[in-house]
Amino acid sequence: MDKNKQIIVAFLLIAVLALGAALFFYTESQKELKAINSLKPRIDSVTAKRIDIIKNIEFLNSQREKLALQLQDYSEKIQQFEADIPKLKTEKENITVQLVEVEKESADLINTLNAVTAQESALKDEFAKAQLSHEDLLEALEYAGKEKSELEEKLKSYIQKSQGVQLGKIVVKVAKPAEGSVVEVSREYKFSVMDLGEQDGVKSGDLLEIYRNNKLIAKALIENIYDDMSSVIVFDQWRDVDILVGDTVKLQKS
Repeated sequence: MDKNKQIIVAFLLIAVLALGAALFFYTESQKELKAINSLKPRIDSVTAKRIDIIKNIEFLNSQREKLALQLQDYSEKIQQFEADIPKLKTEKENITVQLVEVEKESADLINTLNAVTAQESALKDEFAKAQLSHEDLLEALEYAGKEKSELEEKLKSYIQKSQGVQLGKIVVKVAKPAEGSVVEVSREYKFSVMDLGEQDGVKSGDLLEIYRNNKLIAKALIENIYDDMSSVIVFDQWRDVDILVGDTVKLQKS
């Protein structure tokens, strides 16, 4: 590989690194967005529960006031009807027991309301933090995208300049080449470069089969096209396969 090709591959690897970073930030952004969406139903559920508890407390308070009025009324009747004192006392005791139970239930509901309110506040804080994290990831993704665009522009500029000092190539192609070879590999990002490019008639989106010793080891997709080389992204189901320099690439038949 001559010096110009090495420089082009270096720029290409840098662009792919930036693309990998952008994909990472985009994936993390989607995770944070899913986390935000999963919190919203919980907050709505807790808020609805809190509203129901408040309604129950209001209802119990109404019952307590009603029972208190009845208790007062029966107290007045006791004074007016001394003959009915035993009976009225019994009724008063029953109402008093009911009032105590209502007050206890009301106190329990108030405690539950406080707990639910605290839970709602915690969920809202978590939701706010998730939103901030999501916004930070979006900013990082935007920055990575700008870096990738700048690297691609620099690479295109370099290719144009390098082509300006080289002799023009005369290439006659009647069909796409049958095969090529892997010339560079980035193991960290599962990114490879092959020695087939625009002058060979391949285009972005073409499907490839990668062979070693005439045995199929992976399938891939052509991503970026240059004059005499292309970047290759291996499909997810073959991500664990180690692509090596010298592996044979063949255009998949339509």
